[in-house]
Amino acid sequence: MPEKTATKEKPSEKPVKFTPPKVVHQQIVVWYPLGRRELGPAMSVAQAVGQKSLDLAVLRPTDRFFTQMYGVRHIDDPDVSHEIREKDGGWDLAPPNIVNAAPRGYVELAERVEVLERRLARLVDKAADKKEG
Repeated sequence: MPEKTATKEKPSEKPVKFTPPKVVHQQIVVWYPLGRRELGPAMSVAQAVGQKSLDLAVLRPTDRFFTQMYGVRHIDDPDVSHEIREKDGGWDLAPPNIVNAAPRGYVELAERVEVLERRLARLVDKAADKKEG
């Protein structure tokens, strides 16, 4: 009977969770058709901000009107399938030479408001629990 040899198992590597850059409502970002940077960016505005995606109003250089794009993921997000990337494209932060719609300090202020809203929600929940009990 052949002898079994012990093999060392490699420690399982946890995949790195992708976190897209922080964006606020109405911030200017760039959108890439087919999710390919080499096709050049189009100016877009974040209409809704989700944890993993943005709803965008995209203005391509050849268009007269904005096109709505829903659920667009970041261009570097590794969890997006090739088919979805080609259909929705991909967004990225606007380069420094493009004026950003978020004024200086606006992103930080939006983050502080978000923290305050979460704290307020917890206080309201606590008050409701006391009232019930």
